[in-house]
Amino acid sequence: MPLQLDAHLDGIRREYLTPIAHDDTDRGWIRAPLTRPFAPEAAIAAIEVLCREGRPVYLSDQLELYVDFMPRLKAVLAERFGLTRVLAPEPYTVDRVDCP
Repeated sequence: MPLQLDAHLDGIRREYLTPIAHDDTDRGWIRAPLTRPFAPEAAIAAIEVLCREGRPVYLSDQLELYVDFMPRLKAVLAERFGLTRVLAPEPYTVDRVDCP
């Protein structure tokens, strides 16, 4: 699931482009991104769907420079689900979301 930085959607939004054929489906394998303004309830709902589908969910701080709400997202996920560090910060930390 993209976090804020989605090059395709960003280009469309920045250039005020109209997609040739708008697709109102669930976007297939690419989930709708979490964007500003950060909505904790939307982030929780999105992760709950992934957990119910049995998908492993990971959070990497690799793009924290571009995702200004990353610290808030990490705090919300840690409080609601719990996070388990799976990769030391060399150079980026990766945590697994502890799905119920």
